[in-house]
Formats: sequence, C-alpha cells, structure tokens
Amino acid sequence: MEHENLEAKVPTSLQLIAIRVTVDNVKLKRISNENLSCLPSRLKQSVLEKLQISGFYNVTLSQVLALLNPYMTCIDLCNFEATDADLLKLIPFSKRLQSFAVNHCHGSPTVSGMCSFLSRCSVLRSASLTNFEESIDDVLAIIGNTLKNLQILDISGCKSFSICGIASISTLEMIEAMNLSRTCLDDQMTDKMITNSVGRSIKEFRCDDCANLTLLSIEALYYLPNLEFISFRRCSRVKAGEIRQPNRQLRNIAYSIGI
Repeated sequence: MEHENLEAKVPTSLQLIAIRVTVDNVKLKRISNENLSCLPSRLKQSVLEKLQISGFYNVTLSQVLALLNPYMTCIDLCNFEATDADLLKLIPFSKRLQSFAVNHCHGSPTVSGMCSFLSRCSVLRSASLTNFEESIDDVLAIIGNTLKNLQILDISGCKSFSICGIASISTLEMIEAMNLSRTCLDDQMTDKMITNSVGRSIKEFRCDDCANLTLLSIEALYYLPNLEFISFRRCSRVKAGEIRQPNRQLRNIAYSIGI
C-alpha cells in the first residue's frame, strides 16, 4: 500500500527517468526480485513493456514475474520455460489480459495447467500456445467456450488434436488470424472449421508443413468470403501442377512445394 501511495505522488517525468535508469543504465540482473516487486504498479508495467519490446534479452523469468501488475494486458513467455507454477502466479492478473503467448518446452506447461489458466482469461484477444506434444483438445475446448473475443490463435507445432478439438474452436465468431502450421491438421478438420463461424470471419490462415492437407482443403480455403492471406508452404500432399489461382483476388498467397 505504501508503494501505491507513492506512485500517485511521483510525477510522470520522474517515472520516465526511473525507467531509463532501471532498464538502460543498470543491468537488470543486478536488481533483486524483491526490489523489482517493490516498484509502483505503473512503473512495473512500463518496465515490463520495455523489456517485452527487447525480447526479454538477458532477463530471467523470475524477474518478469516480479514485474506482474494490475495494468498488464500483454505477456509473452515464449522465451522462457514456463511451468504450471508460473502460470498460477499470473492468475490474479488474468482478467485484464488481452494477449498471451507461451511455448511448450520440456513438458511444461501442462495441458491441465493451460486449461486452468485460460479459463480465467475471458477478454483475451490473442493466444499463442505453441509446440505442445500431448493432445490439446481440452485446451481448444476451453478456448471455444471461454475466449469469445479471440481474434488471433496460434497453435503451430502442436502435434496432437482431433476433429473434436477443432469443432470447439470452429464457432469463434471474432477470429481473424489462425496459425496451424506444423500440426496434424487434415482435410476433415479443415472442413469442420471453415463451414462454421471461423469460415465467415477468418482473414489470414497459415497451414505450412501440414503433411495431411490436400488440394481439396486449399481450394476450399480460397473461397472463404473475408480471406486475404493464405500460406501453405511445404504441404507435401499438394502437388505443384495441381495448384490453381482462385477466381477472387487474395492479397497474398504463399506456397512452396515440399519434396
């Protein structure tokens, strides 16, 4: 409480000076987590934003967690090996989060940990959950049932989900961009997705390195009413001679033929 009262009395110009001293002139690793935790909330947020722009270079996850604050709307943990315990520390701030990214590494975080966290992120607009090896059907169910305002979804590199999982997210009405590259996506799943709400709202679709996709899905994607960009690089079952340009103009079509 003492620090929050102090925050209200510190002029913005002095706060900006403090940010520069903290981030530019002092190596963050020399600052204890305890001292970072004691910063006023708005100053924490300013430092956190600056660190995210730099890609959290030379910063530890414990230092990032020490900067959590009520003003936080975006957090990217892809550069760290985040665990379920780390996600628990984010829960008090989850109701304001609009953008969240995490990369599965060495078994963490788990699918159950992601489900527990995402179920509290009701205003999330962008979610990036990459490289999960176990089935993410339960995660997709949480996304479809809870994240009604989601506009961007990246599950690239996720090795296992079923048509049931795809059905869960196919009803998202606000979705504009999806990245399902390097996944098990196939023709049946694609059809399930694009014949529902996703098919009417999607503008950008990436499905690079999806070995199960055929030209049937690619041509179906061409004709989605609002699609502007599609990428299907190295989809090995799509043959060079089969690819035809769509009748309607797309902003960009990116493809290369896998060998």
